[in-house]
Amino acid sequence: MSHTSVTILSHAITAIRYLIDATSLSNANSTKILELEDELARALRDTVGGRDEIEVATLAEDEVLALGAHCSRIGVLFGVRNLTAWMEEDESGKQSCAWDIVSAVVERGRLGYKEEEGVSFFLLQVIFCSCADRCD
Repeated sequence: MSHTSVTILSHAITAIRYLIDATSLSNANSTKILELEDELARALRDTVGGRDEIEVATLAEDEVLALGAHCSRIGVLFGVRNLTAWMEEDESGKQSCAWDIVSAVVERGRLGYKEEEGVSFFLLQVIFCSCADRCD
């Protein structure tokens, strides 16, 4: 959760893939992967927390960087695990679902902020992976 390097994320996702495939450890691994998903959702919500209209809200540079990092992690995890249900989870209406946040930030792409181009790239990756999983 603290790294943003593509190389490190690549190695981490390879390790996660091996853990998911280890059937003898499936109970422990399932718990840990759910904890990772919860942490990703919390981090995403915390980054945009308290904003009603993310599509037009002013974001600080560190918030843009954090969104890019979170979306990169989500995109990488989507490569080994179907996160579609997780993206739609809103804790019975108590929280914004990750999908709503991702969609709102994608909408920001039409504003043309140069500093947010990287975030848009990672979000498009998340959307592509989500659509590919739904089409299977």
